[in-house]
Amino acid sequence: MSPIRSVVGTLAAALALCAVLCAQALGFGTIQGGPGDQRNEHMHMTRLALQCGPPLGKVLPDCFEPATLDALAGTPARPWDGVGWPDNPPPQGATFHCDDGDFVLLAPAAGTYGQTQAEAQAAFTACRNVIVSRLETARDQAESLLDAKSRIDLQDVALPCNFGRPFAFGPTAKCRVLAHIGAALHVAQDFYSHTNWSDAPPPRQSDQIPNGLNNAGVAPFLDVGVKAPAFPTGLVSG
Repeated sequence: MSPIRSVVGTLAAALALCAVLCAQALGFGTIQGGPGDQRNEHMHMTRLALQCGPPLGKVLPDCFEPATLDALAGTPARPWDGVGWPDNPPPQGATFHCDDGDFVLLAPAAGTYGQTQAEAQAAFTACRNVIVSRLETARDQAESLLDAKSRIDLQDVALPCNFGRPFAFGPTAKCRVLAHIGAALHVAQDFYSHTNWSDAPPPRQSDQIPNGLNNAGVAPFLDVGVKAPAFPTGLVSG
């Protein structure tokens, strides 16, 4: 069970790195190249946050060793593994990417924008719920890592994993745990890249150019330890 405690304990570090790097990213995605000039950002961000050693200087058990990190973060040859699988075409729905949270207070008149503020907030809440539910599922799946005597079951920690469609996430319990953790990290990373949380304020705000919130730190809204966090004022996503 310690690997799961380690992941949940280091999620804040992963999110903090997200907040810094996503603010600087011109393109953000899972593959190398393609639409938006993607550069394996999900893979690189996950590695930087959870790898052993530099740049964060973590030591075991608060980090992931190479084979496990490959399964969670993916590799250039296998970008859809772990954190990347929600983007595997056709990608998972908007809740896996914190999309559809668009609402602009400067819309010409109430009801003309196409979505109310309450509807936009509900989209973000659904996105956050994916993070919470996937981490809870990973925790529950982790029970299968132990045998009847609470010892690590070596057959259930074997790698590699299969993250292709259909998403069986097999063949081991460890792969299923990593798949759900990867999904939680993917959603959290997309929160920072798909929203205006870390955007600088534009010179001119309009219904096409929402105001940037100019944050450099972790969003309290994503704190999985809080049952009903306050919603960030002015938060929108594409």
